[in-house]
Amino acid sequence: LYNHANVPALADNSVFCILAARDGSLWIGTEGGGLVHFKDGVFHPYTQTAGLSNGFVRSLLEDDQGRIWIGTDNGLFQLVHDQLQQVNTSPYASSLAVHAIVEDREHRVWAGGSALLVFDQAGVSTKRLPGRDSENRVKSIFETQDGTIWVGTVGGLNRLVKGTFRPIEQVKGTVRTLLQTSDGALWIGSIGHGLYRYANGHFSRWTSADLLPSSTVLSLFTDAQQQVWIGTQEG
Repeated sequence: LYNHANVPALADNSVFCILAARDGSLWIGTEGGGLVHFKDGVFHPYTQTAGLSNGFVRSLLEDDQGRIWIGTDNGLFQLVHDQLQQVNTSPYASSLAVHAIVEDREHRVWAGGSALLVFDQAGVSTKRLPGRDSENRVKSIFETQDGTIWVGTVGGLNRLVKGTFRPIEQVKGTVRTLLQTSDGALWIGSIGHGLYRYANGHFSRWTSADLLPSSTVLSLFTDAQQQVWIGTQEG
């Protein structure tokens, strides 16, 4: 067990996200304690003194160039050659809350939270989501095997079709997590509305009335045996 009592670099015991980097090290995002790097048995903190202006780290990504992207409640950051830099998101967002970061097959980086931004060789652009602004806060982003971009928001799930995001009417509630299994099925974890599965053009759904201990699904994972693990609010 690693916590603040035996690892002072862990300023906060609440861990929100973990990234396993290609060099075998771990990047750990905490709720209030900033970013922590665990390599060769040593914990190294990145806090306000290192340039991280917000200690609530919600999402982490290592891109194809080896850059670490850090999404916080107030700003998007990059670690390049061990230097922490805030990413310029203007004119689209002066203060950006980032809850999801992914890199697609075209090596574009999608960052979503209080806005949905795309970074490519030309710079940064914004993507418009359907619905009211209060429903469009991004919680999850995923690219499926066919190259489709899916974005989960406070108001539901959206799919990018010919350059335009369209809402998926069958999915209700905040979409917290997305996963595709090897059979091509898309699994969708929601807050309060259970677990959805989209396969062959059809949706299935399970809630606490079925086998789930809770209708709030916070994480999804598939292991080497192709078993799907579902983390809910109640176990």
